[in-house]
Amino acid sequence: MPNEVYDNYWTSWNFLNDYITQQSLVCHAADGNCQVTTTKCTYMNNCSSHGTCQTNGTCVCENGWKGADCATPTIELVDGDFKVLQSYGPKYYSFTKNDAVSSILILNSELDMDVFISAGNTTYPTQFSHDVAILKTKKVTLDSNDIHFLQQADGYSVTTFAVSMDEAANTYFNNTMTAWYGERATELNQVQNTVGSIMDASYALINTSDLKMRSVF
Repeated sequence: MPNEVYDNYWTSWNFLNDYITQQSLVCHAADGNCQVTTTKCTYMNNCSSHGTCQTNGTCVCENGWKGADCATPTIELVDGDFKVLQSYGPKYYSFTKNDAVSSILILNSELDMDVFISAGNTTYPTQFSHDVAILKTKKVTLDSNDIHFLQQADGYSVTTFAVSMDEAANTYFNNTMTAWYGERATELNQVQNTVGSIMDASYALINTSDLKMRSVF
């Protein structure tokens, strides 16, 4: 029965009744204003000043930021990068590749981590939404030859999460994580340049030997 103690009784009753009678929610506010965007944007920390809150209360993050509230900086993957990332306690890291190229990303962590991967450079993969998940691991090698969507035109996104704590004892731990990213195109160019130099040197040697032979005869 309705009672002043149960503040949400009529809210719940209206919610169910609307769906039964109207198949949708109906605004019951006295002034007819049931807009919740401002409240939702407030709960999203106004996108942490790194994005724009939409009319539905969700954030569209600026470049370089990820997460529901745009509070997580993302590391743009650049060929040859090697990063050492140190943290204390639970920690998320975000990595973004903006275009398509044959590549390898190697992640190492002292403590167990979860790794979530999604196609697209604007995505933010989590345990709730991802294309690939690798759980409780200390090392991951993401090779675009094995995971083909890593070579899509709009790139891909990676999120790592290390708990780094003993919940029962409420104790945090230090953790060190490393990330190395390399592109095969660059490696191939280096090989081609090396081979080209060797071939040039060989041709020069052959030409020199040919001249010496001619001078003898």
